[in-house]
Amino acid sequence: MFDVLGMPTTALEIMLSMYRFHEKINFSLSCAKAKRALRYITPQSSVMNLKVAIEYDGLNNVVEVETVNGQSESVGRWSFYKRALDLETEEIIGDTYVEIDFPHHHPRSRSPLTNVRTFHVLRSAAAFIDHFYFIYPNLKLDISFVNLTFLDLEKMQSIHHCITGARELKFQNCTIPEDEMLTLQKLFHRHHHLVLKDSEFKFSKDFAVKSINLRIYDIMEDPIDFISKNFSLFQCEELDFGGFFSDKEILKILRCWKSGKNPLLKLLVLNYDGEPDEVFSPLRAVEWNEPGPRMFKLGEFELDCTGGRDIRGRNKAVGTVIFTEALRDRGCQQLVFVVWG
Repeated sequence: MFDVLGMPTTALEIMLSMYRFHEKINFSLSCAKAKRALRYITPQSSVMNLKVAIEYDGLNNVVEVETVNGQSESVGRWSFYKRALDLETEEIIGDTYVEIDFPHHHPRSRSPLTNVRTFHVLRSAAAFIDHFYFIYPNLKLDISFVNLTFLDLEKMQSIHHCITGARELKFQNCTIPEDEMLTLQKLFHRHHHLVLKDSEFKFSKDFAVKSINLRIYDIMEDPIDFISKNFSLFQCEELDFGGFFSDKEILKILRCWKSGKNPLLKLLVLNYDGEPDEVFSPLRAVEWNEPGPRMFKLGEFELDCTGGRDIRGRNKAVGTVIFTEALRDRGCQQLVFVVWG
């Protein structure tokens, strides 16, 4: 009868299935408690940001889930982890736990919930994120991969739908193998904001995203060589290189953009280490004391740095350049190139 119904056939299998069921019941109850507490703290109509960090602590994966409201205030924090050692008895523990905590300064918030034993770190985190989508339709999900040297792709499948639906994907201090990274990239979509910070990352032609933010130059010997070789793979609408570039490096980056291999690109952000007058030479056709736009020439580009601020090609304007003073006190001039075809 068990075979026909697809039920377990041995006493051990029955015990294991009861254990898993018990763990799921415990976890469901903890989620229900969290739901009730959250509804007291924040209305369902609120815009909530769920920040998920998947981190390797040297022994196990740890998943930190933090909820932030529209005022950038922390509402609650959930820590999914597998306890490897009991600090009091020094006994090995293989169980997976979730710690749930609500800050006390929030009105009508409750005391922190006790540790809840659950059944799997990633699977539990994914189930909990699904609970959040039921509570907050306006949920924004950001996922960070921190200090990872590999991806357990089989277990990672439990959060594939979370990755697909996320707003931001961040890799920080990661050295993930190339084959695993290429597999993960299949989940990237046009709505994603990709952030790379001090992480090795293999770009491919298999994905396009909303934006790419690169903060990886501290681990590179030749950042410009990396940019020039991979520029055609940066398929996105907004490209922020960060770092600090010289006039020659900016010219090289602009020539890569001019190649036309990035049809989606609308915004290019660069930090220039110097004064604008050192990289932009004034055109002879425009006198400085005359009213009207101040035109500059940058390599093959003509730049209007006031008023309309057009970047002009031979026959038509191809974009806009905007200067910001935000980094002036650090001796850096930030250039924002707004690009259109």
